[in-house]
Amino acid sequence: MKYKPIEYNPQIYPLKIWIYIGEEKITMFDEDIEELELDEEAATYDVQFKGVGGILIVFRSKDVMTMKTIAHESAHAAIHIFE
Repeated sequence: MKYKPIEYNPQIYPLKIWIYIGEEKITMFDEDIEELELDEEAATYDVQFKGVGGILIVFRSKDVMTMKTIAHESAHAAIHIFE
């Protein structure tokens, strides 16, 4: 089953944040997001959606969404935001 990323609007920042759980290639953004590598549990990307910038956090499955992994990817997202 193909899912769409869930969109969040952090109103204090001029961007969107999307969370995606799954292994399929994501094609809704201005650029294609490739599938995770075999050894990756999660990844964070700078993306554009219809010209609006944002951050996409991809998790392979709900099983890998541990506090450690979520905190790690959130740190990457914060770095992207503050750039």
